[in-house]
Amino acid sequence: GWNCMYVLPSQNPDASDFSSSRFDAALEASPHLAKLFTDRQNIGHKRAGASNLYVRGSQSRSSLKSVPVSLLVLDEVEEMVQQNIPLAFERVSGQMEKSIWMISTPSIPNFGISKYFNQSTQEEFFFRCPACSRSINLTFPESMVITADSVDDPRINDTYLICVECKNKLPHQTKYEYLADAYFVPAYSSRDNRGFSVSQLYSSTVTPKELAVSYLKGLTNPADETEFFNSKLGKTHTVEGSKLDDKIIQDSLESS
Repeated sequence: GWNCMYVLPSQNPDASDFSSSRFDAALEASPHLAKLFTDRQNIGHKRAGASNLYVRGSQSRSSLKSVPVSLLVLDEVEEMVQQNIPLAFERVSGQMEKSIWMISTPSIPNFGISKYFNQSTQEEFFFRCPACSRSINLTFPESMVITADSVDDPRINDTYLICVECKNKLPHQTKYEYLADAYFVPAYSSRDNRGFSVSQLYSSTVTPKELAVSYLKGLTNPADETEFFNSKLGKTHTVEGSKLDDKIIQDSLESS
């Protein structure tokens, strides 16, 4: 029953691709959703009875105005026009019930999603170690044993995760079992805005070997180094000697 707005970095191709490849595909796969949405032909506007879903790009200020919603989702915050994000926030300001979700892979400290995460509860994913039953979370490099110095060394296949407390091996194959009852632990429980961080160390589809390969490549290639910390670990990172400020990044995003 809520009006919703889903914002992506740009209208074309981001918002239009999302509307056609993800949203429309979901309707085709679900008879329930297909019945719920009575008007879905418009790429940027889907209607479900008296409720509306707006799909917008962050580059156009005009498309972010004059649409009151109760749920706002900002997807890929890092790639958005940053000065337009506060304008998007205003879409929920007149609602009694409201919710804002922000999703992104981080890049550098205090920019984009990092800036908002720093103001949140900063919750990390914890679980009980299957060997010692103590509450732990997975961190790099403490939770990982890399068994080779080169991506060409066959021993890299033996890379594995460990418990930071008891040092026992955490089998990748049974990860779904010991993570079944995992939970988020806040660093700042008194803050109003909740923030969550989770890395690919927890993924059942990314093996320890793949993480090790990504890390070792980053030792000699700045682009791989950036991707390892940003995409694999979900952490901000600045390659030594290449620090950028907010203005340089924003100017680059606007010109791309």
